[in-house]
Amino acid sequence: MVRGQNSKWIRGVVVAVTVLFLGAFVNTSGASAATGNWDGAKKAVINAYKKYQVSVDVSSYNLNYATEYSNLKSMMSEVVSETPYLFYTGTRFSVSRNTSTNQIVKITLGYADAYKKADGTIRKAKIQKTRTQLNDAINQALLVVEPSMSQVEKAMVLHDYLISTTAYTATQVMLSV
Repeated sequence: MVRGQNSKWIRGVVVAVTVLFLGAFVNTSGASAATGNWDGAKKAVINAYKKYQVSVDVSSYNLNYATEYSNLKSMMSEVVSETPYLFYTGTRFSVSRNTSTNQIVKITLGYADAYKKADGTIRKAKIQKTRTQLNDAINQALLVVEPSMSQVEKAMVLHDYLISTTAYTATQVMLSV
């Protein structure tokens, strides 16, 4: 091994050992550390929305209501804001919990008012129709994008397309595609 390669290897080992050493002293005991399986719970919530369910059983994810409610609010906010294909979700939700253990056992999901009936049932056909319209609009917009364009050029032509085909009113957005 030549000298330059040897020193890079040594630096790598030193960094790895330092990270491991410092990791041993990180506070993992406690009250502020999240103990629930939030990734698993988030996937379960997303899957429940995909299946148009009104609630999801999260009892197996070890979510403590008393110590981790802020994590629950963050997770639900992420589901709404980071999954645009779930455009029909609402921002409201409620939980059921085991009062003796404070574990969250069920999350009742919220849906946007436009996609639920007065009795609370989900308007699946309306969601599917809206999804088809959105996909059609996306495919129409993508027709202005050329494979040879740079990322910036693609962003610009899509921006220009949206500006020229969208009209805003006080009550709704109307697409002219």
